[in-house]
Amino acid sequence: MQAFEVIFPVLAIVLIGWSMRHWHLLSNNYSEALAKFVFNVAIPILLFINTANAELSENFQWEILVIYYSAALIAYVIAMQIGRLTFNFSLAEQSSYGMGAAYSNTTVIGIPICLHALGSDSLIPLFAIISIQSLLMFVFGFAVIERITLKFSTINRLIIGCVKQLATNPITASLIIGIAVNIIGISLYQPINDALKLFSTAAVPAALFVLGCSLYNYQLSNDLKPAMAMISIKLVGLPLLVWVLAYHVFAIDKLWADTVLIAAALPVGISAYIFAKNTDGGESTIATGIVLSSILSIFSISLILTFII
Repeated sequence: MQAFEVIFPVLAIVLIGWSMRHWHLLSNNYSEALAKFVFNVAIPILLFINTANAELSENFQWEILVIYYSAALIAYVIAMQIGRLTFNFSLAEQSSYGMGAAYSNTTVIGIPICLHALGSDSLIPLFAIISIQSLLMFVFGFAVIERITLKFSTINRLIIGCVKQLATNPITASLIIGIAVNIIGISLYQPINDALKLFSTAAVPAALFVLGCSLYNYQLSNDLKPAMAMISIKLVGLPLLVWVLAYHVFAIDKLWADTVLIAAALPVGISAYIFAKNTDGGESTIATGIVLSSILSIFSISLILTFII
């Protein structure tokens, strides 16, 4: 019951967004404009104000990144092999398929779930995961596609290109600036600090509403079999790998272990679809996976919340 109480507010807002699009009460143009506001303004302000004001402990547990991304890369490779051996995917499709099995929706779904279930202290480990997810996953994904002709200059170009994109991405840039302000010890003028905090309260509900609107645009395809295999890795395999590493291999604080486990059980992130679309890597399968994993993650997240709460 407690797990349901944590998830219900999140689901309710997502469902409202989907319903508004389904019943044509909100046009696609308006939902796209709202999405730009959410991802370019509201969420960056939320990330900035929380990282700038956070108490960054000297005992920051960097192991959380090893735990999460070791498990994510294993899930990525397993999914690629399934795509190659079972579904005869091309190299680009394999890479996108692996991305779908490893890339979590840590921002839109992860932030509200962690806030409701674990409190604001869980945001620091979650933000650590968010800060490098796109960089690691996209560099790895592009490297896989170009592995036949991969040279040192190509690797440098990939990394530099991704770093430039992330540095100009409002979400990543806000995290970097917030951490810099925190470490340097800059105190924000209190009225400005209060205004940013007030503004940031709009980020979570608006992001969930936008997610609902976005899910309406992703249509289920005939790729149910590969999509379900991908989702099984994402919602079952990845959390199991993280659980083993976080609770039985590394000695980290329980709050941090709980946070990384929730992050692993989240649905497929929309960035996986963007990657697939940019690489012609079977975006219909990824789109189907996003929709279905957003529904089925209710069960994976509920199970984990029952375990950790």
